[in-house]
Amino acid sequence: MSSTPPPKPGRSRASVIIAVLTCAIVAVSVFRYLAGNTTGRPAPTETGNPTPTSTLPRARPAAEPAPSPIAARRAKPGKPPTGRAAAVSGPLYRLGRLPAVECRVEPFRAGDLASAKRHLHGLNGCLDRAWARQFREAGQRFRAPSLKIVTKPVRSSCGWWVKDVAGTYCGSSRTMYILIDKDWLTDPGYLFPASVVAHEYGHHIQLLTGISAYYDATFPPTKAGELALSRRFELQAECLAGVALSTVRAGLPIEDRRWQELLETTRESGDEAYKDNDHGKGANIARWLDRGYRSGAPSACNTWTASKRSVG
Repeated sequence: MSSTPPPKPGRSRASVIIAVLTCAIVAVSVFRYLAGNTTGRPAPTETGNPTPTSTLPRARPAAEPAPSPIAARRAKPGKPPTGRAAAVSGPLYRLGRLPAVECRVEPFRAGDLASAKRHLHGLNGCLDRAWARQFREAGQRFRAPSLKIVTKPVRSSCGWWVKDVAGTYCGSSRTMYILIDKDWLTDPGYLFPASVVAHEYGHHIQLLTGISAYYDATFPPTKAGELALSRRFELQAECLAGVALSTVRAGLPIEDRRWQELLETTRESGDEAYKDNDHGKGANIARWLDRGYRSGAPSACNTWTASKRSVG
């Protein structure tokens, strides 16, 4: 594809601070295109505050050990933790690799919008199967998100489409919206569309596990603190995208050269390009995506306890 940076996964915290009025929190995630989008926390919908998406992290400090991909003990059934505990020590972290799914995703043909839609819906179905099993292992309820593929900006229950974004997750309806770009259709092997779906799915996982609720209910006293919180939230969704894609690498399929291509374009879409400092440096974004992909385990994605340097 073009050397132009791909849309940046975006998470916004509102310039106007909005109190959390209800217990249901809406998570909205955003992948931004070339034009950076410096937005604030979205206005609350009827069910809470929307929460947007994330960027990828820089090379991990050598002192930070890689998580083990081996499976841990099964989590005991029960209600998931709430508050900060949901973010730093939730039951999903205690499990091993997300199970590989035998799921063949229909390839799409260059220039064929209909086949591209079938391709992304097929990928979404594979992710449903993989995450559902992981939630069962964690003793938590699972509800798959809906997926809508659109060719022009639409209005959802979370509000109007944000300019220059490729995807968004609306937590009030638990729906992912993916905006097909015509450039995506020129190269059937381009992995960015799949990464958009996987990233938005990552925000759905954050909503189901109480992480979005913690994020939206936390109001750091400084702007720098808000931006740091946003980066941890977004980088986690990117890492979860890598975990999810690792489960369907055979079915997509994902060739190593294509994965490296995705990482390279991702490195170009960080805060260096957008000057907003709410998603992370491009190298950090790519590192978290690759970290999730190589480990295949949600335990690799605990950005909430990661060093400041790794989420900068």
